[in-house]
Amino acid sequence: MILAPGTSPKNYNIRKIGSRLVQLLEIRRQVSYWGKLTSILGVADTGIALRSLPPGAEAWFAIPRWQCFAPTYGQALKILLNIFSRLYPGVFHNWRNEWQEAQFPPKYFRQHSKNIEAFNIIKGQQRGCDILVIACQFGLKHVGESAEKCQCLSFPVFPLDPFTVVCKLLLYPFCFKDRNALWIDCPGVECSERGNGDFLLTPYIGFDDGKVVLGTHYNRYQNDFCGPATGILV
Repeated sequence: MILAPGTSPKNYNIRKIGSRLVQLLEIRRQVSYWGKLTSILGVADTGIALRSLPPGAEAWFAIPRWQCFAPTYGQALKILLNIFSRLYPGVFHNWRNEWQEAQFPPKYFRQHSKNIEAFNIIKGQQRGCDILVIACQFGLKHVGESAEKCQCLSFPVFPLDPFTVVCKLLLYPFCFKDRNALWIDCPGVECSERGNGDFLLTPYIGFDDGKVVLGTHYNRYQNDFCGPATGILV
């Protein structure tokens, strides 16, 4: 098994609130991890982690461009989930397995326009990079709020997607081993139950007795054990 950086909560908290130099070292560890996990990744502007962390962000995260994995977002997400399942056998369960088998077809599963726009801006800022350094929070900032509300927030805040959330779990696997972990809404993707153009659902990553679950619920759903993930443009 390839061990991820920051595998203990103690280390994660130290790095999250530490100096800019510590943030830089942590980003370098994350980039190194992706390089060990797959040979197609490598280039990143790690110097971004020397900047002040924007308000509302948990930390800087090294997130691979999904285009490095596959031609379409759905194909890339399926590949990433397969990597997760290989590293942690028996842990992942998808309540929408039929979508995963079909590589998350766009008529059921599409990126939100703000997610696409934000990542295009970041790719323009970090031109030529396989791995993007992004300020993110994974639910705590918006706990109890709906995915729909976070989709309506103005830039610099933008909604994050399942690919990004699973990347975070690979970097910090202790997060899904805590049975009291906050469930994470992924408002950067919209889902349609019947594939008829009504995108009223939001995917979520849940944690249930040591299992990581991918499911969906209505985008207006609110609960105190769930929070939408967002990124912050800089």
